[in-house]
Amino acid sequence: MVTEKHYLTVKALAQMIAPSLSAANIAKTMRQLRHWTQNDLLETVGGKETGTGIPRLYETEPTPWIAAILLELARYGATLEVLKPAAQALYDAWEDDNDLVMASETQEGPAFAQVSWQVDPDSGRFTKAGIHFFHGIEAFDGDETVLESAPVSSILINLTQVMDKLYGAKAHADGGNHDQ
Repeated sequence: MVTEKHYLTVKALAQMIAPSLSAANIAKTMRQLRHWTQNDLLETVGGKETGTGIPRLYETEPTPWIAAILLELARYGATLEVLKPAAQALYDAWEDDNDLVMASETQEGPAFAQVSWQVDPDSGRFTKAGIHFFHGIEAFDGDETVLESAPVSSILINLTQVMDKLYGAKAHADGGNHDQ
């Protein structure tokens, strides 16, 4: 049996991650997604230069995860310079061992991603980003801390909340069944 592969349009992706479903929020999020795509933060199926009447298409996984996390980072004022290495680190984490999904789909309490950046000592600019995943129960397990302490600063993302926004609390309770 051959199954048809489905992709997300910019609008469908925006509807998944926008802070609310108001027309203004969807339009703003669509502009943000296009901007990130043009600047190579989000990968598309095919080219990013679509032309009139040809939609940009995104993979159903991991694009919503990465876009939702980037949107959360952007809420804290992260610029393109800061988001670009974070996006690359998220794609790398997805390809390496899928910790991004596993951390938030288990029923072991809330899951988090600590996003931190290295700083070029000469220019002071952010360079490579690092992503550290852990469960909330690990934060209180023993004497050792689960937060990475090496970076000067980092942002902590609640992956459980990101998943609930993307797929709904019911999908999370069902063990991460994304077929809706």
